[in-house]
Amino acid sequence: MQGQPYSARKIFSIAIGYLHEHLLKALKQKSPDIIEANIRYVITVPTTWGPEAHQDMREIAKEVC
Repeated sequence: MQGQPYSARKIFSIAIGYLHEHLLKALKQKSPDIIEANIRYVITVPTTWGPEAHQDMREIAKEVC
């Protein structure tokens, strides 16, 4: 049995969104006064990926975070 196919963009969006929410939850437990605007995120992308993939990751990160 096969599941519903998803685009790579959708999978990355789901994964980054989950990590973002998990990080914020963990940080707020340790430091409830944390201000999300003071957090800077870094997402690395393999150099072997083309410019389109790099741009897609930038866009996904901006949408999710």
